[in-house]
Amino acid sequence: MSERSGEFAVAILGAGAAGASLAAVLARQGLKTALIEPRVPQERGFRAEKFTPAQWARIGDLGLQQALLPILTHEASVWIARRGRLIDKCASNNRNYRYPALVSALRKEALAQGPLEFMPRRAVEIIAGPDRQAIRLDDGRLVTARLAVIAMGVGGLPPKELGFERRLVFASHSVSIGFDLLPLGRKSFAFPALTYHGERPADRVAYLSLFPIENFMRGNLFVYRCLNDPWLKAIHAAPDAALRKIMPGLGPLIGDFAASEPVALRQVDLFRAENVRRPGVVLIGDSFGTACPASGSGLDTVFSDVARLVDHLPHWLATPGMGAEKIARFYDDPQKIAADAGSLARSRFLREMTIQPGLRWRMRRDIGFIAQAARGKLRAAIASGAIREAETGAPPKKAWKSLTF
Repeated sequence: MSERSGEFAVAILGAGAAGASLAAVLARQGLKTALIEPRVPQERGFRAEKFTPAQWARIGDLGLQQALLPILTHEASVWIARRGRLIDKCASNNRNYRYPALVSALRKEALAQGPLEFMPRRAVEIIAGPDRQAIRLDDGRLVTARLAVIAMGVGGLPPKELGFERRLVFASHSVSIGFDLLPLGRKSFAFPALTYHGERPADRVAYLSLFPIENFMRGNLFVYRCLNDPWLKAIHAAPDAALRKIMPGLGPLIGDFAASEPVALRQVDLFRAENVRRPGVVLIGDSFGTACPASGSGLDTVFSDVARLVDHLPHWLATPGMGAEKIARFYDDPQKIAADAGSLARSRFLREMTIQPGLRWRMRRDIGFIAQAARGKLRAAIASGAIREAETGAPPKKAWKSLTF
């Protein structure tokens, strides 16, 4: 898989989570890789801010866990609440971080590995073909590679310049809101982390996730509104008052609080790239398709794309050319198809589950919370019995006898 001097095996456009993680893996494998990114250092952005256990395991499969450990805050457990009532206390085992710190750590890991050249420039033109790809930078340099990978997110190079098309699946699907939450009158909150669900479908609030990052309690609020909604203007201007108004049960549950500024708002449109089986170029992450952040599946597709591409690439580079038939194997990969379909399905289902009125949807919501509460009571009863047995030697009570609703 060696390349002639002055050429690259892979040129990656975009050094966010997707591009930087791919660069680190490929460079470790000894592939001559160019990583092109004009934003140096990574500007402050509001993107994914936690890894679920499944996502963390996938990062382990890519060999990137050790590089990320210094930036992570471990979240061992979480409280679940709704309408001012604590429903459950359960294990979470999430790893939390600031997105700019994540990107910086991945770029550092990439630069520490093998034959990688980082180019802090903007790509102004891509000329794609069945053998070599040519990328012209804004300083006039021409970078050539067997494969070009576009990992520039939704705001990068317009797909139409390479013949790609963007199909809008759902405009203004959701808005993610980020802020830090501070306890007033005490040093810290009583909960380790908290997921507080929306109180009424008419509020169009999926949930508020509060979780630790370093010494702060980070807040991510997910709502199904448009950016011109007056309520979004209100929460941007006065987050404390807007939160208390839309979640009246939150304050009595967690105590007095203040949301620190600045408040970050990010609107998400769901889209998928089409006409993608073209020679020499692959789209990964948000460049290929978006997921609703409330579903938690955005990083699932990012690391799935990286893993699948890493698996296909050695076979592509072992033979001449980089025609559309090779590229198609990535998009037709069953694991990629399943990850993309699952992400889109979760994104759409959570929206419906949150905002739909009517008896059928109300019953589905209530059944879910009743089941969560039952599991929480069962865990608490078992734990109480185990503690009692350890302290007194008495046998624990039957867990089901302590369940009340």
